[in-house]
Amino acid sequence: MKKKLITAPTDTAISLAEAKAHLVVEHSDDDTLIAAYISQATGFAEKYTGLHLMSQTWDYYFNCVNVNELSIDVNNATSVDQISYRETAGGLVLTQLPAVIATDYYVDLVSCPLKVKPVSSWPTITSEGYNNFVVRVTSGFASAAVVPSEIKTALYLIVGHLYRNRESVTVVNMHELPMGVSDFLNKVRVISL
Repeated sequence: MKKKLITAPTDTAISLAEAKAHLVVEHSDDDTLIAAYISQATGFAEKYTGLHLMSQTWDYYFNCVNVNELSIDVNNATSVDQISYRETAGGLVLTQLPAVIATDYYVDLVSCPLKVKPVSSWPTITSEGYNNFVVRVTSGFASAAVVPSEIKTALYLIVGHLYRNRESVTVVNMHELPMGVSDFLNKVRVISL
């Protein structure tokens, strides 16, 4: 399974103003740097927890569908927006929108990972070529207000660390704080079995 980002998040789990308040930074000289650290912290938190932090849309590609149920590697899906497939090699791509998806497929948004299976049978899909079956999924928290506080706290800690330690080495012997980043993120981490 391959995936491609279709619509990136338009918001962040913590704002630049919130990060600056946490860092006790009152000037705007480092705004670009702090915004980059927020992005890096978000990427780390998403990779570590297996969750998309803010609402975003992805296409998940399959060469063929020869299983009873598709497991799609996304853990906090909010909707399946579209299913597209190719019946013949090089043929037209047929698209099914949410109204058809609701009647033709069972979609389990609660399970981790997301599960999709047909009510009766999968559509006829060519076995030639690549990316013949595509599922478009929206996932992530709808707004920063509903992002769990554990994730936000971890983001603040990561941004603070990156802001205060700008080199790859240090002469000071540093240790991870008790109740540090991993302790907060482990509370919401999704582990696939």
